[in-house]
Amino acid sequence: MGGYGSSRWGWHTAKQTAEVSKRLYIKHYTGAIRDLEKLESGRRGIVTHNPSWTYNEQPSGNISLKIEGRGDNMVAWLEYQTSHDNKDKVYHRYQVGPQYTISGLKGGYKRWWWTCPACGQRCGTLYMPPGAVKFACRSCHNLTYQSCQESNKTNFLARLITPDMLSDFPYLTPAEVAKMLDCDLSNKKIPKSIADKLRATAIAQVLEELEERANRDPYPGYLTAAELCDQSGLTPDDLAALEAARLLLTDRPSGQYRPKLKGWACKLVYLLREGWTIAELRRWAKGRWHASNPRQWPPDREVWQTSPLL
Repeated sequence: MGGYGSSRWGWHTAKQTAEVSKRLYIKHYTGAIRDLEKLESGRRGIVTHNPSWTYNEQPSGNISLKIEGRGDNMVAWLEYQTSHDNKDKVYHRYQVGPQYTISGLKGGYKRWWWTCPACGQRCGTLYMPPGAVKFACRSCHNLTYQSCQESNKTNFLARLITPDMLSDFPYLTPAEVAKMLDCDLSNKKIPKSIADKLRATAIAQVLEELEERANRDPYPGYLTAAELCDQSGLTPDDLAALEAARLLLTDRPSGQYRPKLKGWACKLVYLLREGWTIAELRRWAKGRWHASNPRQWPPDREVWQTSPLL
């Protein structure tokens, strides 16, 4: 009892943290991207950067980042070499975006993102933890934050936290602060040095969560026109005709479609292949909910060949 490996830490393997990873923040390059946006027609710009990192004040790697193009047609490339156990170096070159969303309901501005090369989702930061060979988002690398790993080390002190410390978090309720620190609030006093350390840990965790929330993709899974055609069987001509008839409309100013439209597009493809005309599709799409059986599939074409367009 109490021997080596007897505790739960004997089998526990801690996640790697974002802090020890090489990081690329899109916010460091938005100025250069906006300069490329403003280029006149016919011109093509290139922005290059060679970010590098250190570990224990020693160089730990560098890469080449290149963003080229103009307007909305830009491509970002990463180029670098890796080696493992002093073996031959491996050359890497792949795209990481950029892409954008429109922020705000009216008159919004473009918000730029990286494109994770592993999952294809938008993200504000790309990470490459020790042992990895490619940059990707935090979810793909299954990373956590160091403050989250160290929270259990101060739980026994956090239980002594005092209500006056809540003044540091005027926008949170006492219950939320207690949950954030994983502790129970009490009226006991603790030394100022310990209280300051707990405050710093809590504030750092809140700031990290806010940054993660700000960088989170608000529209995950949205489809481009090419992806919608590929997944539903539509041809570009079909899609253009359906858009002109307002039977398939984009949901984002960037020209993307919400994922649920894939099922609707598949139904339209089936009816088009059965010989339905665009006019018949419009009659069915607009009038089916007034029919006796709105969910009938496939619909009776003869009914919708003569029905008035609602």
